[in-house]
Amino acid sequence: MDQPFGFIRQIQRSKRFMLKLRAIRIFEKSYDSIGLRQLEIVFHDEEGTRISGIIRGVHLSKMAGYFHECGVYKLRNYYLDSNIDKYRSTVAKYKLLIHSNTEVLEMHTYFPSWHFQFRSFADFQDVENVDESYLFDVIGMVIEICPVQSKWVHGQKNQMIVFSLMDLNGIVIQSTLWGHYVDQLIAFETHFESEATGEPWVLIMQLCQARFWEAEVQLATHMNVTRLHAVAPFPDLIDFQRKFSASPWAKKRKYVTNSKIVLKSEMEELENGDLVISSVDSLFDSDEEIKCWVCATIDSIVDEWWYLACRRCKGKMADEDGKLSCTKCAHQFGVTRYKIRLIVSDSTSSATFICWDRESEKMIGTPCEALISTFLHEVRVYPKHPSGQKASFPVVRVVADETLVSMYNQWFVENEGSDFLTVLQREDHDNGLDATLDDEVSTPLKFFQPIEKGDTSTAKRKLLNDLSTTPNVDQFVGSADAGKGKGKMEKLDPSALQDEDVAEN
Repeated sequence: MDQPFGFIRQIQRSKRFMLKLRAIRIFEKSYDSIGLRQLEIVFHDEEGTRISGIIRGVHLSKMAGYFHECGVYKLRNYYLDSNIDKYRSTVAKYKLLIHSNTEVLEMHTYFPSWHFQFRSFADFQDVENVDESYLFDVIGMVIEICPVQSKWVHGQKNQMIVFSLMDLNGIVIQSTLWGHYVDQLIAFETHFESEATGEPWVLIMQLCQARFWEAEVQLATHMNVTRLHAVAPFPDLIDFQRKFSASPWAKKRKYVTNSKIVLKSEMEELENGDLVISSVDSLFDSDEEIKCWVCATIDSIVDEWWYLACRRCKGKMADEDGKLSCTKCAHQFGVTRYKIRLIVSDSTSSATFICWDRESEKMIGTPCEALISTFLHEVRVYPKHPSGQKASFPVVRVVADETLVSMYNQWFVENEGSDFLTVLQREDHDNGLDATLDDEVSTPLKFFQPIEKGDTSTAKRKLLNDLSTTPNVDQFVGSADAGKGKGKMEKLDPSALQDEDVAEN
């Protein structure tokens, strides 16, 4: 006699029960983590608990033909693997590994159908608790559709559309569709327009994912896995439509659609000459808020270039009684973000432009958190620098190794009365390594006050020895790549620190 069926919540590596499952979604993954084709099947048991089954490349030819969506199956002699993929279609602890010796029998008996497990929109309001790695189902009324946009992604032109869903509690969340999903959404809209209702319509997004964008959570499709439902006769669609019609939100929100408008990307408009370029002088004459393009030269940068922002809403963090707190949402965890003020000009006038984090990182090529770190700087100090005058020091190298930075940052604290720069200058002079380079430019930046000298004669040699014994020490070196927004990383050769001065001399 066959053993009784178990439930997904009961299975363990040592207890692999015979399972009775319904397949609700079958899709092919191009490659798994080790480079093999695989088929993934999302199952649920009689309790509605989900688990994914995997058929890997070597077993596909034999096992893939056994399964179809909505079919009910008896499974025995499977393996279990931890459900730790980058993107997971279920929240189960394990996933089933179906192989050539797995017993699979399709059953034609009554079995409940739990096609969807809907997440509440309220789950996405706390961005700190949203996990982007899990796929899930949502249902909502389509209340607004934005124009279709054309975007270049990885060198290919793709269609993209943004629309808004509302749940029964009046919570609205934005969703983004790409590629063939755009055509599918417009086809749904055309279908409901033909019925001449002019009312919002219900959409189910099956196995979609949450994505962070501009401090908010948006819903998005995941590769070829997500499926959209709007006209299929699912009881969930009919029930949601009935409940929404009776809710107070049905009369308050109007259905807005601009899907028939196709927007060009700004790059296409620039290339085609369709955009008007404004002068700096014209920016001061506008009576309303507008967006425009300006071609101007960056003349200088204002000193302050970063701020501490709220990790949740990007608001400004303020110090309240010795504790940091967001001025908008009272969140207490912050992150450094760029805020660069640029003085720009063209032939007509000059103005101040503010570049926020995303735009600044594109220009600089380094996140703000990385750039604001403490580094070891090797600088060139010229002999007989007039004390009490404005001075600046050209940087030769920057060492970012955390161990060395921590070591010598601590050295400075412990020897606060020592003048490390003066020690380097004196040792270069004693070794005959003084050099003055006519082609180096030194721009006065800061008033340099002489400080008391201390006994640090071994500081430079100790630094050289530490560099020579520390593996994989990286440095940032200026190069032609800087114009492309990328820094160049090189392995630091400690011997070059001593040879360079002689070579330049």
